[in-house]
Amino acid sequence: MLKVYTLAALLAMGGATAPLFAQEEVKNTTAVQSNLARGYIRPTLTVAYVTDGSEAALKALEELKQQSTEQFYYNQVSLPDGRLDIDFKQKGEYPGKLKEYAENLINQYNVGQGIMRCWFPKFDEKEKSYSLDVLAERGAYGATDSDILTAEASKRGKNTSLMTLGERMIDRSYFQVVYISSKIEKDVVTTSFNSVLYKLDFGAEVSANFYEKGFDSANGISKVEFPVTFVTQTKEVDMIKSVKEEENGNGFMEKIMGMFFGMRCHDIPSTYDEMLTRLSQAHADFQVQSPIAEASPLKAKIGLKEGIKIDDRFYVMEQVLQPDGKTTKDVRRAVFRATKDIADNRKNADGHGKEYTTFYQVGGWNYDKGMTLVSKKDVGTSVLPLVSNNFVGAEIEQRISKLVKLPGTFVYARVGLPMGSKGMDGNFGLVTAKTLNDTPTTLLQFGLGVRKEFNFARMFNASAHVGFSGYSFLADEEKNPVVSSVIVYGKEVKYVRESAIKAYTLNIGGRFGVQVAPALGFFVGAEYGATLGEEATLINNLWGVSSISASLGARISF
Repeated sequence: MLKVYTLAALLAMGGATAPLFAQEEVKNTTAVQSNLARGYIRPTLTVAYVTDGSEAALKALEELKQQSTEQFYYNQVSLPDGRLDIDFKQKGEYPGKLKEYAENLINQYNVGQGIMRCWFPKFDEKEKSYSLDVLAERGAYGATDSDILTAEASKRGKNTSLMTLGERMIDRSYFQVVYISSKIEKDVVTTSFNSVLYKLDFGAEVSANFYEKGFDSANGISKVEFPVTFVTQTKEVDMIKSVKEEENGNGFMEKIMGMFFGMRCHDIPSTYDEMLTRLSQAHADFQVQSPIAEASPLKAKIGLKEGIKIDDRFYVMEQVLQPDGKTTKDVRRAVFRATKDIADNRKNADGHGKEYTTFYQVGGWNYDKGMTLVSKKDVGTSVLPLVSNNFVGAEIEQRISKLVKLPGTFVYARVGLPMGSKGMDGNFGLVTAKTLNDTPTTLLQFGLGVRKEFNFARMFNASAHVGFSGYSFLADEEKNPVVSSVIVYGKEVKYVRESAIKAYTLNIGGRFGVQVAPALGFFVGAEYGATLGEEATLINNLWGVSSISASLGARISF
């Protein structure tokens, strides 16, 4: 039983071992050592919310509270939802005012003590000490197969070792304050999510003070100060909806259109997912780590317990000893993404688990077993500037693999300027026209599409896409409309026309690319476009826009 080895655990944690552990943790936290040396221990999170009081923000708050993740534990501390008025236009004030609000909340409600009560919720009158049940439970669940094997080999015993792991989790206790605000402009509701992150200080001095002065007292937690210190702020996340959508909810078509137009944060689940991404980007403790278990294909003993999803990005990292023979450097060897084969490892490890998540390589070079897989989440958005023989412009691409359950799947929005053999001044170049006041205006092409990518040979990829494009002149249709001409009985007759061209192009194409860095790639491509519609002849015949194109471009990912 747990109580049988309580004293042994206390000797391990409260005597010599805990201060040593804590000192090492502090050492690692201050970046004296690498993040790989610090290692991955399942973090815990306490969240408080504050809004600007707007209807959209309050609605988002209620939905956000329903979201959760398997990636970490939640320490539920009773905190009120607050109100904070900050001018939406003064976004530079958000961090400072949110930090001030958070620190007032920490002091007023003794957040540090509240977090500790989540770790030690019960006092055992018989043992005259706080119960270690939560430490044991969380330590056992958070342990990996490697932790179990190490614990079984430990002279202190498996149970004591796992409780020590649970205690180390206390030093991964974080407090996040999320500020939700909204604005309405031109029938578009933008709900913004900003946050600041704090960490419970459970270092050597604090832990020793707790075990000496508070552990054996029924109200011992109240007797000890548990500092909660500022760590960082996370990048803002915006959820964008139309006013109609905000009022009526997310219908199927609204979701589809939001997806196509790159509004990755179009509902609360997608917003929450990006908030987790920003949290992971903000602090290394929220980046899952695991040694590579198998190399071909790459597999690791992580999965749903760590919140892994399709196409989550990981780096393969190696600690390399520096020439001085004393220090090490974390070196990135390769870049991988999770396949749809994600292990369901939501159980206590036994040291012999066979649940593996499989990954596919998207960049980098050689790697090997024993190297460390480190989560490096991205938001899945890319900007692709490109030029071809019939187009110059860019695409905005959004990865939708999680939505469709298929790795390497994207939607894209394309915008740019068509070019033709009879374009500018009758020569090859941009397609132009004259307005009523004889000012030149250019033709705009805009399109939507779906793309599937295949990765091979470590850093190379090939993709296929389908989509459609529309056309419109960049002219003010009311103030300065486009002028066209027609021959009537041998004479040229000019008339004012609509800016929009009554034609559309169906596109099908493919690309071959190389990923030279995690956020940078280059590609060449080919595409065929069939132009249809009432004014299709304008595109191909009058302006000489080719149906077949070859393109060159770059992909910049975020």
